[in-house]
Amino acid sequence: MQRDLAKTEKVETSAKADKQLGEYLRRKREALSLTQSEVAQKLGYGSPQFISNIERGISNVPVKSLRVLIDLYQISADEVIHILLEDKKRALLRQLGLLQNSNPQESTEQETQV
Repeated sequence: MQRDLAKTEKVETSAKADKQLGEYLRRKREALSLTQSEVAQKLGYGSPQFISNIERGISNVPVKSLRVLIDLYQISADEVIHILLEDKKRALLRQLGLLQNSNPQESTEQETQV
């Protein structure tokens, strides 16, 4: 039996990436003058609470929902992927001992040099 991965799988992210992605999605929704209720309805949710949770970084976005949001908000998948990969990149650089500063500006400069 083949399962539909897009319906069940979630994008695995850190809490920080969830928050960054949520803030990005909120800005895009607001730029289109859409309400959380309207978005929830388009995603098939009965309540806007799930959208609120995504935008606050509390809930992880299911892949199926993320795909719909990319189309609905007219955003590039590359933008979304960039947000998610930047967090993974910083985590890996820290693990490798290549990112040592806590200053975000200096961290960004170090990351671009790697």
